[in-house]
Amino acid sequence: MKVTILVAFNEHGHRIGETHHNATIPDATINAIRDAHEDEGLGYRRLAARFGISKNVIAKICRYERRGQVPREWRRVVEEASGGAPPAGS
Repeated sequence: MKVTILVAFNEHGHRIGETHHNATIPDATINAIRDAHEDEGLGYRRLAARFGISKNVIAKICRYERRGQVPREWRRVVEEASGGAPPAGS
């Protein structure tokens, strides 16, 4: 089954954020990590324990070295739906 999704692209026309093909952490988790670090003052070690992500990756997220780009444009993209049960009648 095909689905249409809204995808963020940077100034070079590359996908960014959770729709990038190598992304493993959802945008909501990235935002929660940054909020906890900036607003609550939690350190990298505590954040790593809380979210189950390595301290090194947490540090790069908090320093905006990972997932720090701002979308230049959004496009609708048609993709194959993954997972789930097969369609009825097949």
